[in-house]
Amino acid sequence: MVFFKDIVSGHEIKSFKPGQAVYHHFMERANAEASASWLISSNPFDVLGSMASGMNAAWIKRDDGSLFDPWGERPTVTITSLLELHSILEKRDC
Repeated sequence: MVFFKDIVSGHEIKSFKPGQAVYHHFMERANAEASASWLISSNPFDVLGSMASGMNAAWIKRDDGSLFDPWGERPTVTITSLLELHSILEKRDC
């Protein structure tokens, strides 16, 4: 099972996250549908930006005291370590 095939950067389009253009650029480069795409980040702004583009998002909650931004949105999944990611993606048949 391959999880990572390439690196896509907002630098290519001279934009930054959480701008929607960055997530759309990723989907175009990856030839992927938003609903089948995942962003993994410990930054709530990045999680919210990707979800606003229709992507799935895993928020890495590095500290028990960390709070997700109170915007009313919740990440697809919350994990505390990248070690948890494999089993979650495997269960979702990604």
